[in-house]
Amino acid sequence: MQIWDSTRPKKNVNENAARITVSDVLHNELQQIRSSRVERLEAKENTRDPANSLIGLAFSGGGIRSATFNLGILQGLARLGLLCKFDYLSTVSGGGYLGSWLMAWMHHQKIGIKEVERKLAPAAYVPQKVTEAPELRFLRNYSNYLTPRTGLLSADFWAFLASYLRNTLLNLIILLLALLSLLLLPRSIVYLPLVLDRFDDWGYGLAWLTAKTPTESGFAQYWALVAGLAFGLFGVVGMGLNLCWVNPPKGSKICSIAKPWAIQAFILVPLFLSAALFSYGLDQILRYDVPRDYLLFWTMSIGLGAYGSFWIIACVARWLARLLVWPSCNGGPAAWVILPTSFLAGASAVSCFCRTQ
Repeated sequence: MQIWDSTRPKKNVNENAARITVSDVLHNELQQIRSSRVERLEAKENTRDPANSLIGLAFSGGGIRSATFNLGILQGLARLGLLCKFDYLSTVSGGGYLGSWLMAWMHHQKIGIKEVERKLAPAAYVPQKVTEAPELRFLRNYSNYLTPRTGLLSADFWAFLASYLRNTLLNLIILLLALLSLLLLPRSIVYLPLVLDRFDDWGYGLAWLTAKTPTESGFAQYWALVAGLAFGLFGVVGMGLNLCWVNPPKGSKICSIAKPWAIQAFILVPLFLSAALFSYGLDQILRYDVPRDYLLFWTMSIGLGAYGSFWIIACVARWLARLLVWPSCNGGPAAWVILPTSFLAGASAVSCFCRTQ
């Protein structure tokens, strides 16, 4: 027997084999429900078509606590005489423990839901006398189904402990590493200037060019500017390539460049490093080498020039990519829309920076 699905491609389907459609399954289910209603319900209650009056009972998960709670619901429905009116039972996890117990009870003792309903209904308590069904006592006695054999030397206890520690440690390792990565990222940014200051030791051989002492040569700040420029150019070229397409065709090289991991690796990370290195280099140069009266002018000029130049390079990279690699590409904003917006955004950002100084 094969379940037929018209949405899937045909693969070596035997034409003589019986095909089962969804409508066939629903029809057979309704037939089973009609026959079971004859046994479960009175004649006066079995007047509605199951297709328009289906009712189901669902037991959610949650371990033994869920099974205990669902047992109380089951007994309450039995006391009200409503348990026999359900057509379908759906369970999961702890609810599945109770649902499988109920179905096993009916199957092994060959009794119907009416008899189970009678035994499940809570009876009046009588002192020194057992008032609940043996099946309920069995369920309570084996509620520790995860570790049925207790004791420090039992295999069930050690298997449960190993499974618990494994799952807990795996989850904690993933969560703690992610949290520590976020907490350590700002610290790495704080220590970046200290690392760059180490490059001043390289200025011993070049100190005579500026007639300064080696510690005042400022060699690290220029290295920071060069490295920041290199990272920035790398990032804006990636931006230009991504500007070629709004919806790149699947299977093309540009499709891999537009993936989230590629955007983070080739655009976000290089631009982040470029901003950090430029901040260090410009701070050292503008703080000591530029008079205070001209600090605002030079800061705004450098900020606007760098921000606008990056977007110009991105547009040029996009134009070259369209000319040499993807002549038929379409989509993406026009350069006359990108460039004015970038200059305005740069002016706003630099103005806010200068007002905080």
